[in-house]
Amino acid sequence: MYITSHGAFSVCTELDMANNVCNFVNEHRYFAEVSMYVEAVMHDCTLVAESFAEVFKLSGHKLADILSHSPPCATMFVEYATEFVGRYSSPDVDAFAHDILQASEDCAKNASECNSFYLDLYMDDRKAIRYLSLQPLTSKPGRTASPSTFTAKVLNSSSVPSLEELRDAFVELDVEGGLHARFSEPKEQERAESAILSLVSLVRDDYAAYILPQRENGRLTRPQWQQLRSVLEWAGPTQEKLQAAILLLAIRGIGKFRSLTRQLPPIRRRPEAAVRYILENYSDAMPSSKCMDRNMSTLVMDALELQQEFNFAQMLQGENVAGNLCQLKDFMHTKGGEDTLKFFVLILLGFMSGLAGGTGSRFMTCRNAETTIMGLNTMQHVLNEDPARLYWTYIYHRGLGLSRAPQHSTDLAVIRLACLCRIQTQKDFLSLQRSWDALGTPEQQELCKHLLADGITNSAVIFEFLPLCLERANTNPFVTVPCFLEVLVELIQAVRSSEPALQSRMLTVDLADMAAFTLMVRNSFIFQTCLSRAKLNKQDDRFYLEVTQENWRRVSEPHTDIIMLATSVRDLARSQAKDMRLRLGDEGYCSV
Repeated sequence: MYITSHGAFSVCTELDMANNVCNFVNEHRYFAEVSMYVEAVMHDCTLVAESFAEVFKLSGHKLADILSHSPPCATMFVEYATEFVGRYSSPDVDAFAHDILQASEDCAKNASECNSFYLDLYMDDRKAIRYLSLQPLTSKPGRTASPSTFTAKVLNSSSVPSLEELRDAFVELDVEGGLHARFSEPKEQERAESAILSLVSLVRDDYAAYILPQRENGRLTRPQWQQLRSVLEWAGPTQEKLQAAILLLAIRGIGKFRSLTRQLPPIRRRPEAAVRYILENYSDAMPSSKCMDRNMSTLVMDALELQQEFNFAQMLQGENVAGNLCQLKDFMHTKGGEDTLKFFVLILLGFMSGLAGGTGSRFMTCRNAETTIMGLNTMQHVLNEDPARLYWTYIYHRGLGLSRAPQHSTDLAVIRLACLCRIQTQKDFLSLQRSWDALGTPEQQELCKHLLADGITNSAVIFEFLPLCLERANTNPFVTVPCFLEVLVELIQAVRSSEPALQSRMLTVDLADMAAFTLMVRNSFIFQTCLSRAKLNKQDDRFYLEVTQENWRRVSEPHTDIIMLATSVRDLARSQAKDMRLRLGDEGYCSV
């Protein structure tokens, strides 16, 4: 990051236009902040000194060194940086310099205002839940649409409903006073609108509108479109269900707004629980919900409760287990059966389509659709098939998609690991296989036992945010996937020793803190030994892995002679143990 001090400066982009230059004199400004938080990013502007000037430079490594002296500051800044990266998006090639600088400032401002440390000190009255009412927007001058008229037009009119009509009908999406606008969450609003417009395109069989934001190379194919359409027809959306689904897609993202959820009771702060709580207690914040009858309101509440218990995206990437499908089946039998399941699938069609935003579906490309369609087909059979068989059939077909037909249980374990690593190509799968082969036999067996546990016939540990951890391990040269897997084995053993007699068949461990540490750590030995300085905290029926300040202080610790010696001793001990097992004739297979 570059910080200007004294002197005259100009900022421009590659666009050769007179109004594409920003000039300033003797101002303290900063540029390229995102470069401190990610491994590689292209500069989008050129900073030119027009006079004798002074500029300071701050690197990510130097920032980490500074933060290591203040653990509370490090905690605050990691939270800020994670939020900043989540909000950041690369500017368009034809963007003006002023717009690029303003977007970066907005990104920093919004990330700061969502920070828990900031929220402890300040609270904007517009964001205070006790004052949160969108009811006045329903009588806004010039408003002509309503939720019911919009959905009627989707189903019955030959003209295509516009984005402006959607925002007019569902005031929660109002660009000035809606929920997302009030909490400065434009990306979440884009995802919500993309999900709704994509669902509308599916209902109207409008393939061109659905694929509009996709690149020609790799876009959704016609056969895949027909498969999505067949899932939609199975769900059978009526006007009332479509209206309820659109409302849910419009509001479900607010459960992620930290500045909002921090005002709720602690047990209601998870996304779906937060939305349910607000619907039950602050309905004026979501006035479109008042347009539903009692049956649809019950269906929406059931769907939110279901999403709280079962995460479809986690199933797609192998993050949850067969026991979660069993829970889903039991829930469906107590909450309306097939009718509730079909409504849930209807929501999933929109939600998955809108993951990457766009006017249409940017996410549902040819490659992403393969996995999504497999998952949706699995959901259709939840009520009448064995959950374990359904789950492993899905994993089996994921293996076929990677040109790996599972022959025995170890293959299934590796394929589930590939799902956790978000692998989509055969090349990446072969790289993962090499990482697996580099592990020792005990580590492979422990991972097999963990990855094959179903939560039905045997107990299973579910690591939330494990795919994010693996993704960051793959891009961090100080961690790597093989090293992370070795640490994961130690964590599995630590969790099971902390809870030797699981009261339920499934235990959830939150690895959000570990994911942040995996991104930031710059010392291999510190990462390999981080669990010795970490804590497993239990809250209700969940574990949270706390990396602790002892680890954060050492996140950028240099590779001193002592650390290099400790690393060598650790590697030597592992090598000798491996040689001993080979001499004893350890065959290295995984038993189930």
